[in-house]
Amino acid sequence: MQSEIKTLPSPNEIENIIFDLGNVLIDIDIDATKRAFDKIIREDVAPKLIHDLFLQYEVGLFEESTFVHEISVFCKKEISHQQIIDAWNEILVGANPKRWDFLKKLRKKYRLFVLSNTNATHIDWVHNDLKVNHNIDNFEGFFEVVYYSHELKKRKPNLDIYLKIIELENFDPKKTLFIDDNLDNILAAKRTGLHVYHHTIGAEIIEVLSDWI
Repeated sequence: MQSEIKTLPSPNEIENIIFDLGNVLIDIDIDATKRAFDKIIREDVAPKLIHDLFLQYEVGLFEESTFVHEISVFCKKEISHQQIIDAWNEILVGANPKRWDFLKKLRKKYRLFVLSNTNATHIDWVHNDLKVNHNIDNFEGFFEVVYYSHELKKRKPNLDIYLKIIELENFDPKKTLFIDDNLDNILAAKRTGLHVYHHTIGAEIIEVLSDWI
């Protein structure tokens, strides 16, 4: 199984590529957000309680203002809206600017998509970072369609999220590659018949797909 999910199909077999964002196209540091919240959340608050709020936000159960309010209830002291947002965004590092030129080349040969467990706050950060640091105004324009968990009201590895996209895009799973850094997400996608590739954290996607352009 490990060799199957770490081996790419032949480029000639594939028409569609679905990318995860975090640790594939956008570099992230999960521990950074954990450290940031450890500083502001009371010690008597169960970590699962905060984690559940994160998951609820990622499936669009509430808006950013509600998310911030729910978090503030568990803070050690009165804290501002922006301080909570800053802690939440600590996970986001940025991206290798060469990836965007690479995607431009790749989309000449394949239909490109995004499927990401994310939320409105993080997507706002990505938009701003790409505009300020990379002069990119329309991140979504690199792809035919982007699918975000908070808009679909589902998260990977829920099987329904893959089946929904296959249906919406009329994908032939045998001609579609899904790339993600999370093993559970990869295994779920594989059950639908999609080609999958388990991306190694720290690996460069440009090098992984260097033979595909």
